[in-house]
Amino acid sequence: MSTLVKQTLAWAESAPVQNLATARCSASPEAVWEVLIDQERWPEWFTTLKSVTVTSPTMGVGGTRTVKLNGLTVDEELIAWEPGRLFAFTGVAAKPGAFKELVEQCVIEPLDDGGCTVTWKQSLTPGNALFGAVLKAGRGTLIKSLTTTMEALARRAEAASAG
Repeated sequence: MSTLVKQTLAWAESAPVQNLATARCSASPEAVWEVLIDQERWPEWFTTLKSVTVTSPTMGVGGTRTVKLNGLTVDEELIAWEPGRLFAFTGVAAKPGAFKELVEQCVIEPLDDGGCTVTWKQSLTPGNALFGAVLKAGRGTLIKSLTTTMEALARRAEAASAG
């Protein structure tokens, strides 16, 4: 595993690579939050994930987990935990070393009708020029995938609050 530089939400605003995706959800922010904090079930709706393993007893800031995707494993530490509003983590290690720095966050914003918007922001510094070029070339596909993921999160929250 390559060690990553831990970062903050403030850093995410000026990261060299930023990807953003948003979806509307008819469920409440609290319903979305309940789906988010059930971290080990994320692969059911965040389909690019193969597994999420919570690696510390801490729920909230300072909690840790390991996420596996195709060909990539990332150790993460939670840096924001605001129920019904904000879930964020920074990467602390990755194999292979695809990035030097990574912050991802899910922002939940209430709407007047009782629903909300869910926005995923991915901020990173590529680990090398090749990965940077791959990210740039595939940015549209990545954003489409993240948008589909936010739509799946919204559907999961809507189904849970309807049942």
